[in-house]
Amino acid sequence: GECRFPTYKIGKRQYKGGHVIEPIIGYYKDRLVYVLDVKSLYPTMMINNNISFETVNCNCCVDKKEARVSIRVDEIINQDLSSDQLKNQTSYWICKDPYYRGIIPRLLENYRTQRFRELEIGNNVMQLALKNLINGVYGLFGSDFFAFSDYSVAELTTAFGRQILEYMRHIAEHVYGLTVIYGDTDSVFVTNVGNENDINKFLAECSIVLEDVEIEISNIYTKTLIAKKKHYIGIPKDQTKEIDIKGLEGMKSDRPTWINQLQRQFVEDLRQDIDPTIK
Repeated sequence: GECRFPTYKIGKRQYKGGHVIEPIIGYYKDRLVYVLDVKSLYPTMMINNNISFETVNCNCCVDKKEARVSIRVDEIINQDLSSDQLKNQTSYWICKDPYYRGIIPRLLENYRTQRFRELEIGNNVMQLALKNLINGVYGLFGSDFFAFSDYSVAELTTAFGRQILEYMRHIAEHVYGLTVIYGDTDSVFVTNVGNENDINKFLAECSIVLEDVEIEISNIYTKTLIAKKKHYIGIPKDQTKEIDIKGLEGMKSDRPTWINQLQRQFVEDLRQDIDPTIK
């Protein structure tokens, strides 16, 4: 009795995941690289846009123009579809009933409030559990093993997320003259930053343009090596932080131990400004 029955549902089908900005491959050692993250991107999209299995294409808002998703979100969803696929593509609207809010956004807001409460009292185990719960909700809707799975919910959530990353890139490049060298799902890597004040202005601009979306500096790298999508090394300015090593083949557990050691030595040489090719 806490939520309406769903009136629309689509079964299993392909949908776009997180947006990946094509990397500018190279080694950045003479300029800082700032990693800017959207906090809890997908849960935030579901909360802000009232996305839930019973609010998508509801019966009550079928004729309301204001309930239709934006043209850009439609374009993101329909991008790369063939003409035959486009004929069968559904257009989306989301419930605008002022007296009803989707059960999933309501639950996510409740979990988020609980998490902040646990953070305040220093209960790290519980706040981590709630964080994982919040961030895991989106993925359920793209899984056939979930009783309420609905691919329209997953498709809309990632489309709104892709739009956010597009906005961030546009503001960084065209408003502040920053260079975006990479981006993946909920983060962008920017360089050619005049001073940190430019980054603070960028974050302030994003908070105005992207209402209720929280963006933070998650890391500042003094050296960054990008090999390809999802393959990079980031050496933090803050030396108390771990070096970020993502996707590099030599670190994988199914490689021989000497390969793992060689990869770690390569990273350590970069950190210490030693030519890694010698070893």
